[in-house]
Amino acid sequence: MTDIQQVSRQRRRGWVVWLCLAVAVVTGVWGGVWLTIRAEVERQLDQWLTAEAVLGREHHCPQRHIGGFPFRIDVVCRDAVLQMHTPNGMMIAQFGSLTVTALIYNPDHVIADFSAPLTIRQKDELLAFIDFQGGQASLTIHNQVLERLSVVLTRPSFARADNIRPEIASQMLELHARPSPVTEASKRDYDLAISLSGLGPAGIRPHQGADLSSAAVIRAVPSTAGEDSAGVLAAWARAGGLIDLVKLRLTRGGGILGINGKLGFNERGLAQGGFEAVVADSAALLNGLAIPGFGDLSLVFGPALTLVGRSGEIEGKRGTRVDVRVDNGQLSLGAVVIRAFPPVF
Repeated sequence: MTDIQQVSRQRRRGWVVWLCLAVAVVTGVWGGVWLTIRAEVERQLDQWLTAEAVLGREHHCPQRHIGGFPFRIDVVCRDAVLQMHTPNGMMIAQFGSLTVTALIYNPDHVIADFSAPLTIRQKDELLAFIDFQGGQASLTIHNQVLERLSVVLTRPSFARADNIRPEIASQMLELHARPSPVTEASKRDYDLAISLSGLGPAGIRPHQGADLSSAAVIRAVPSTAGEDSAGVLAAWARAGGLIDLVKLRLTRGGGILGINGKLGFNERGLAQGGFEAVVADSAALLNGLAIPGFGDLSLVFGPALTLVGRSGEIEGKRGTRVDVRVDNGQLSLGAVVIRAFPPVF
């Protein structure tokens, strides 16, 4: 080996050593930065949990872990529980597990994965049991203002009372929300879109289910800062808040149902509003479909449509038009009262 080759090899070895040292230093420095960010996230999370508890919303996470090094912050919570005080007593919601992820360089965008089941109880009574194969959510917030929310559930099913056997199932549920671009920012209106595919009784084949799509505007959404859940709803009602249902469309087997209207709450917390519904080929649409609390829809709404309906049209098909009213919490089709709902605050 010549002297020149030996010097060249020594130089290369020197560069390798310096490169390894640089990587070690950068990794160590970034590790310190990440640990500082992790500690700040944990501090702010504890502050938020304390503030929520003061407002009557107690979040419990028996097994919490924060990880994600080097470029993420992952907050993992197993057996997540929310206890919330409501006018009708303590409500308890519980997930299987919840993982919330944010990138260090883009903390305004949060992605969440949650596992089934979701159970909701009130006064030791099971109100709902929601199962699904997978649940994901994406949330973007800028300057503490919601910019976009998306939630997707794969193969969700729903049961109520003390029966965890599924009663309603769907292939896919999607929910999307964003500030309404056609209103002033100060009015805090939000667009909301919900869709369900293959909707029907549990066990129904996907092609036999119904497809639902809806678009609505939530008007005059109040700030939730410093308010409990009942206070937020009461403030929303005082501000003239309401749900403006622009369009709801349900299709199945050639049958079509279209609904539009408005729903709000009066000073006593009771639902108040009205809708216009048009249905074509109700037999194909409703036969065999059932909703907990209502029963078989063809048996419930079929006779009611005959009694109170009038001639109408939807998407070029002749059908039946019905006025749906909600007055002081009572839902009625024309003069036929279907059921009553309790106050929400």
